[in-house]
Amino acid sequence: MLKSTMIYKSACKECGVIVEYEKNDLNHNYYCPRCRSVVYAPGERFLYIIIMALAALVSYIPTLFLPVLTLDMAGRLQASTLLDIVFTFYHDGNFIIGVLLFFTGILAPLLMLGMLLFMLIPLHFGKSLSGTHHVYHTYSILRHWAMAEVYMISILVAVIKLKNIGILEIDAGFFIFIFFLICFYITVLWFNPDDIWHNDALRN
Repeated sequence: MLKSTMIYKSACKECGVIVEYEKNDLNHNYYCPRCRSVVYAPGERFLYIIIMALAALVSYIPTLFLPVLTLDMAGRLQASTLLDIVFTFYHDGNFIIGVLLFFTGILAPLLMLGMLLFMLIPLHFGKSLSGTHHVYHTYSILRHWAMAEVYMISILVAVIKLKNIGILEIDAGFFIFIFFLICFYITVLWFNPDDIWHNDALRN
């Protein structure tokens, strides 16, 4: 029995021409016949994205509480976590910077990972939850605000401010945070939102 081929139509984002493409080939990019821009590029399988998102989520929670930097001031040790860095900006009078850092560096990435798992786990098992469209709409907004790497900038700022006070040491939380950044951005890179609406061809 021949396997049916599903045909999808998408408008080219560059020139607007309607392009038809098959969805059976998960490793094939489809290009606009007029301007040759990419119309559809399949993402990774949902299972791989779920695993990577779980790895990012599990690794990020400890980084909030494990020391990232330890300052040795004449034998007196003072450890700082990611949350401590947020409170440092707040106590220094930079309330707005502290709030933005908390939202873009902590809240938005965690919400994005949770939303991805909410959408993809049911789809991986051949089901769809009501409200997926609204969840993805919120995810697409947060994607422009989630900048966990801003913590790297805040850590550099802390190093510059504290290097003359004492001896700074990098702790385990810093390396776990680097692992989280890798997992988080691989997750975002692998995820193609078009695959949600075409999930029938992606079920394992």
